[in-house]
Amino acid sequence: MDQQSYKIALAILYIMSFGGTPDTSNCEIHTPHNILHLWKEDIHVMKNRDRRDTAQKEMTPSKKIPVLVDGVVLNGPQTDVKAGEKFVEEVCRLVMEEVCEWQPPEQLRQLLDLEMRDTGESQDKLLRLCRDVIHFSVKTNHPRFFNQLYAGLDYYSLAARILTEALNPSIYTYEVSPVFLLVEEAVLKKMIECIGWKEGDGIFNPGGSVSNMCAMNLARYRYYPDVKEKGLSGLPRLILFTSAECHYSMKKAASFLGIGTQNVYFVETDGRGKMIPEELERRIGQARQEGAVPFLVCATSGTTVLGAFDPLDEIAEICERHGLWLHVDASWGGSALVSRKHRQLLHGIHRADSVAWNPHKMLMAGIQCSALLVKDKTVSFLLIFGNPVNSTLKCLEATLLLIPCRLGLIR
Repeated sequence: MDQQSYKIALAILYIMSFGGTPDTSNCEIHTPHNILHLWKEDIHVMKNRDRRDTAQKEMTPSKKIPVLVDGVVLNGPQTDVKAGEKFVEEVCRLVMEEVCEWQPPEQLRQLLDLEMRDTGESQDKLLRLCRDVIHFSVKTNHPRFFNQLYAGLDYYSLAARILTEALNPSIYTYEVSPVFLLVEEAVLKKMIECIGWKEGDGIFNPGGSVSNMCAMNLARYRYYPDVKEKGLSGLPRLILFTSAECHYSMKKAASFLGIGTQNVYFVETDGRGKMIPEELERRIGQARQEGAVPFLVCATSGTTVLGAFDPLDEIAEICERHGLWLHVDASWGGSALVSRKHRQLLHGIHRADSVAWNPHKMLMAGIQCSALLVKDKTVSFLLIFGNPVNSTLKCLEATLLLIPCRLGLIR
């Protein structure tokens, strides 16, 4: 354990080792960020004590002022010092363990027996393979995992995932999957309420990239519904606008849908990565002067690199004035909608026509869990992608949010 980790562990132990009956009326209020400074006054004393003397003092009621962190008393009279020591040891072990035992691809292939043989394998060998998979995989729940824009998986989502995998449902009709269909509808309804819409429609997709592509297709369908049957023939040159800091999926979607990457106009951003509304207005005018037809603006709530939130209210004003579809890629930042403190970052999102939101990024649902939500129910997914009679063409991922919702973890 390095010196810094030792200091952190000692600080936690210091906090947990207070005795005495807490009088919350006289509590000092501390945040998690400054609480580690509490060890400085006594650290030299604690390091030089004999373990027996230390244990005896820890069991003696202390008259120090009790500590509150986010309203929770950390040093109450029922503090178990031994349990606290064990907790510190376990925390330090967890933090100091590797996120992943990284191996180059060539070496990892040699370490793992991945050959697909015609004969079966014994259960013992399969179990060894399972251990190797865990050992060499990235631990996305590890507190030092910062590689991607998601935060692992909580126990409730894991339980929901086990449930869905065990039942192996297929959400085609109510007949074959009655419970999960209703679960999905309930979760989508809650997400629509979080956006601020009175009503809407939604569907779960295998990732935010697909959600953005579906939104682009919906926007094109609204203005040119014949595209479903006649294809691209006869369509004018369509232009979409998005932030220079947008996700790469916007160009990819334009390519897949036949719109073309050259018809994606990138709008300049300010020093903090936010789309500049005046630049958007200018680019729309430029496109029309070129004889093209603007049809879609994609704002971003939580950009990949800077985490910027575009000014949705100002962008919505421009879209309404020019009659353009407003899509908000809130794949990463959408979960701020469930925060009383941070939802103001998405102020104006209720004016959007569609929203992409990935609960697997900040709500700790399992990957993939990505929703596309639409305000106007008349522009139905089913009119574009499927049979209007089958009103149950949904996906499975909503179940991953069921248990957290029921336990009140998502409000």
